[in-house]
Amino acid sequence: MKKISLVVHHNYVENVIKNLHDTGLLEIINIVKEEPDTLKDFERASIHPDAELCANYELRLSRLIDILKKIKPKSSVIKDMLHPQIPELKNVEDCSLEEICSYAEGLLGNIEKNILISDEKLKELDERKDEIKLHSEKLEYLKDFDLDFHILVNLIT
Repeated sequence: MKKISLVVHHNYVENVIKNLHDTGLLEIINIVKEEPDTLKDFERASIHPDAELCANYELRLSRLIDILKKIKPKSSVIKDMLHPQIPELKNVEDCSLEEICSYAEGLLGNIEKNILISDEKLKELDERKDEIKLHSEKLEYLKDFDLDFHILVNLIT
């Protein structure tokens, strides 16, 4: 059997190992445990400061998109296949990272707070809806009885 070494980004390690293992062509070892001297030749990569900033924006935007996807009206699959929504084409200008970050911060500053507040209100309304539904189900049991509810309400209060 031949010996090979692979350098893989940590995001893809699991998929690469699984695929190589499934094919049965390679024996997979953990080089950190079995051959730590090999790693001396490699330098640990550091994250660029701008990448961390961009990742933070991506995380914030992804969170907002996930919230908005929950309330987006669902359309039928067949309708989407027959009449797909064509995305609007926009002209994009080259900008520096500082300009993009400034724009992103301004945009997020305006809408992030409103979306998060609205999401909390929606959660509260969903909880209230569930409570009302539960009360309604309980009242369903009483509908067949011949009761004077005005007297019953007065007794309870």
